[in-house]
Amino acid sequence: MYDTVMSLAQKAKGQDKYAIIVKGGAGTGKSVVGLQLLADLTALDVSTHYATGAMVIMKLL
Repeated sequence: MYDTVMSLAQKAKGQDKYAIIVKGGAGTGKSVVGLQLLADLTALDVSTHYATGAMVIMKLL
């Protein structure tokens, strides 16, 4: 999942607006991968936002 999203985000860099939505069941690692992507894409100067409904993650951020 990480490699797929990273590739899509880099291809879309420079476009006005785009969204990549990662879906999956509880405990599948979406939050871990999402936070790593947030860090890595930000380091590559890709404008990045992270949205989640998980209150635990929201409190940490």
